[in-house]
Amino acid sequence: MKYLQYILYGVIIGHWLLNVKGRLCTGKVEDRYAVVGMHSSKNEYIFVGRSTEKSKALDATNHIEENSMCYIGICYDLCDPGDRDEFESKSICPYMEAIDVKVIEEARDML
Repeated sequence: MKYLQYILYGVIIGHWLLNVKGRLCTGKVEDRYAVVGMHSSKNEYIFVGRSTEKSKALDATNHIEENSMCYIGICYDLCDPGDRDEFESKSICPYMEAIDVKVIEEARDML
Protein backbone atom coordinates (compact mmCIF):
# COMPACT_ATOMS: atom_id res chain seq x y z
CA MET A 1 0.00 0.00 0.00
CA LYS A 2 2.87 2.34 0.80
CA TYR A 3 4.31 1.79 -2.70
CA LEU A 4 1.00 2.75 -4.28
CA GLN A 5 0.97 5.93 -2.19
CA TYR A 6 4.49 6.86 -3.38
CA ILE A 7 3.56 6.19 -7.01
CA LEU A 8 0.48 8.39 -6.70
CA TYR A 9 2.51 11.20 -5.09
CA GLY A 10 5.11 10.87 -7.84
CA VAL A 11 2.47 11.18 -10.54
CA ILE A 12 0.88 14.24 -8.93
CA ILE A 13 4.19 16.03 -8.30
CA GLY A 14 5.53 15.07 -11.75
CA HIS A 15 2.41 16.43 -13.44
CA TRP A 16 2.74 19.68 -11.49
CA LEU A 17 6.45 20.03 -12.37
CA LEU A 18 5.75 19.49 -16.08
CA ASN A 19 3.10 22.21 -16.01
CA VAL A 20 5.49 24.62 -14.28
CA LYS A 21 8.21 23.84 -16.84
CA GLY A 22 5.78 24.52 -19.68
CA ARG A 23 5.02 27.97 -18.29
CA LEU A 24 8.66 28.87 -17.60
CA CYS A 25 10.31 27.51 -20.75
CA THR A 26 8.22 28.47 -23.72
CA GLY A 27 8.86 27.02 -27.14
CA LYS A 28 8.57 29.17 -30.23
CA VAL A 29 6.74 32.41 -29.60
CA GLU A 30 4.68 33.73 -32.48
CA ASP A 31 6.07 37.03 -33.82
CA ARG A 32 8.73 37.26 -31.13
CA TYR A 33 11.14 39.50 -33.05
CA ALA A 34 10.21 42.95 -34.37
CA VAL A 35 12.22 44.80 -37.01
CA VAL A 36 12.19 48.60 -37.06
CA GLY A 37 13.94 51.08 -39.33
CA MET A 38 15.34 54.19 -37.64
CA HIS A 39 15.84 57.24 -39.83
CA SER A 40 19.49 58.23 -39.80
CA SER A 41 18.98 62.01 -39.61
CA LYS A 42 15.50 62.42 -38.07
CA ASN A 43 13.93 61.01 -34.95
CA GLU A 44 11.52 58.82 -36.94
CA TYR A 45 10.94 55.09 -36.93
CA ILE A 46 9.16 52.85 -39.42
CA PHE A 47 7.79 49.43 -38.60
CA VAL A 48 9.11 46.79 -40.99
CA GLY A 49 7.55 43.62 -39.58
CA ARG A 50 7.65 40.75 -37.11
CA SER A 51 9.11 37.28 -37.29
CA THR A 52 9.04 34.10 -35.25
CA GLU A 53 12.61 33.19 -36.22
CA LYS A 54 15.57 35.27 -35.11
CA SER A 55 17.59 34.47 -38.23
CA LYS A 56 14.92 35.93 -40.52
CA ALA A 57 14.64 39.06 -38.38
CA LEU A 58 18.41 39.56 -38.41
CA ASP A 59 18.54 38.99 -42.18
CA ALA A 60 15.91 41.70 -42.69
CA THR A 61 17.78 44.03 -40.33
CA ASN A 62 21.05 43.45 -42.18
CA HIS A 63 19.30 44.00 -45.53
CA ILE A 64 18.09 47.40 -44.34
CA GLU A 65 21.55 48.24 -42.98
CA GLU A 66 23.32 47.36 -46.22
CA ASN A 67 20.91 48.67 -48.84
CA SER A 68 18.99 51.57 -47.33
CA MET A 69 20.05 55.16 -47.86
CA CYS A 70 18.15 56.70 -44.94
CA TYR A 71 17.36 53.95 -42.43
CA ILE A 72 19.24 51.92 -39.85
CA GLY A 73 17.77 48.51 -39.02
CA ILE A 74 16.98 47.57 -35.42
CA CYS A 75 15.82 44.14 -34.22
CA TYR A 76 13.89 43.86 -30.95
CA ASP A 77 13.28 40.66 -28.97
CA LEU A 78 9.78 41.21 -27.61
CA CYS A 79 10.20 38.52 -24.92
CA ASP A 80 12.94 40.63 -23.34
CA PRO A 81 11.23 43.22 -21.10
CA GLY A 82 13.82 45.92 -21.87
CA ASP A 83 13.51 45.46 -25.62
CA ARG A 84 9.71 45.33 -25.41
CA ASP A 85 9.55 48.58 -23.42
CA GLU A 86 11.91 50.30 -25.85
CA PHE A 87 9.91 49.04 -28.86
CA GLU A 88 6.62 50.22 -27.36
CA SER A 89 8.08 53.65 -26.56
CA LYS A 90 8.95 54.34 -30.21
CA SER A 91 6.53 56.48 -32.18
CA ILE A 92 6.10 54.75 -35.53
CA CYS A 93 5.92 57.05 -38.52
CA PRO A 94 3.23 56.17 -41.11
CA TYR A 95 5.34 57.16 -44.12
CA MET A 96 8.86 56.42 -45.32
CA GLU A 97 11.41 58.03 -47.61
CA ALA A 98 10.64 57.42 -51.30
CA ILE A 99 14.24 56.36 -51.95
CA ASP A 100 13.99 53.39 -49.60
CA VAL A 101 10.48 52.08 -50.33
CA LYS A 102 11.85 49.20 -52.43
CA VAL A 103 14.42 48.20 -49.80
CA ILE A 104 11.85 48.23 -46.99
CA GLU A 105 9.42 46.15 -49.07
CA GLU A 106 12.19 43.62 -49.77
CA ALA A 107 12.93 43.45 -46.03
CA ARG A 108 9.22 42.89 -45.31
CA ASP A 109 9.18 40.04 -47.82
CA MET A 110 12.12 38.43 -46.00
CA LEU A 111 10.05 38.17 -42.82
